[in-house]
Amino acid sequence: MEIITFDTYENAIQKFYETVKTEDLTGRLKSISPAVLRELCLGLYSAGLNADDLVIFRNFFNVNEEIDLRKAIENFDIGRSKSVINFIKNGTSPTDKLRVEMAAILIGYKPRPFKAFSLKLKQSNVLAPPSDLQAGKPGEEITAFQENVNPEAVIKKESAHKPTNEHASEGNTLPKKFSVAALLAIALLFAGYVIKKEIYPAKDCLQWTTDHYEAVSCKGAKIQSLYEARIIEWSAELTAFRKLTISEKTRFFINGKPAVWYSKDNNVVDFFNAPGVHPITGESLKPVTRHIVETYGQVGD
Repeated sequence: MEIITFDTYENAIQKFYETVKTEDLTGRLKSISPAVLRELCLGLYSAGLNADDLVIFRNFFNVNEEIDLRKAIENFDIGRSKSVINFIKNGTSPTDKLRVEMAAILIGYKPRPFKAFSLKLKQSNVLAPPSDLQAGKPGEEITAFQENVNPEAVIKKESAHKPTNEHASEGNTLPKKFSVAALLAIALLFAGYVIKKEIYPAKDCLQWTTDHYEAVSCKGAKIQSLYEARIIEWSAELTAFRKLTISEKTRFFINGKPAVWYSKDNNVVDFFNAPGVHPITGESLKPVTRHIVETYGQVGD
């Protein structure tokens, strides 16, 4: 059985990053920086974190449940994120395993955290057939030559215990029934798999819905560029991409820098939580300015 170590987990995350960075439409994973890392964290927090990811976030940003995690992310010393970035981009293993878990969350690697990864691999190893399994071993059906005895003695021994025609007929029919039943079971399982795949296909694409991307099946959808269609290839980055509904709590600037991006079309402005392109028009998003906020970002306008 394969020994599962934390190094195994790190290597799996690195291999996943090499793939996902080429599929990232925003380009942020290729040129990830401390500022981009904070944007990713804010986007993931806004999208909602599962229980394990939330624990890792709170430990990484060193806050308890009584402290606003969003504020902690916004005010975080981005210099401390360099070890996470070095691991993602260069494969440099940090001394703190928590930073590896953060990297897994940021690039969308699963299964995570390490305990889930380890359990998944252990289950796979248990289900896999042993490598030293000798297929076709006959068990107790030893021939006369294997016993190193006279073949005629074996034949006479078998004849003495040979059942009557009635019992022989029943004995020959039973294995056939089992064979038919086994084949029928396999056919039903295969049919069930095909039906499930057709009715519940894998959700390996994304489709823009109102204010966010939702996972959908690629089957039957023409995969085009983001500029041409709402259905696009799946990207971990875009799962946290959101169109914003402006409210009094919306923070357009953090430490004097834009925290919101916008697109203007026919005097209509849409605001988003991350840079990229408009999911409908394909127009490149721009960082928000004071003029845009004062003109289009007022609540109730």
